[in-house]
Amino acid sequence: MSCNCNNNEEIIDYGSEFKVNVSMESIDGYHMGEIDFQCTFFTPGFDGMVLDKSDMVEIDADNYVAPLSSKDIGLGVLMVKYECDVPDNDFGDSLRHEVITVNTGLTIK
Repeated sequence: MSCNCNNNEEIIDYGSEFKVNVSMESIDGYHMGEIDFQCTFFTPGFDGMVLDKSDMVEIDADNYVAPLSSKDIGLGVLMVKYECDVPDNDFGDSLRHEVITVNTGLTIK
């Protein structure tokens, strides 16, 4: 999984609105566009902002853009926790819950 700010800056001023590109290679052959997912954007010590797939703009099957407000996220290093349910017949409900947390490389100050 990778996340990129639309303007490639590493510092975001508190109070700014900005976009982050969320992309992921396929998981067991499934693309982001084929499974339900949500992303929690947060900084340490703050609950952050949860966006469902439907809250983001689909660019293609493996890229979505998340519109964010730093006021909803807090100050510090911006992290994103990606959660999805991948079809997998080895689990009782035929879904395997995946959680991946990534440092975006952005800091809100």
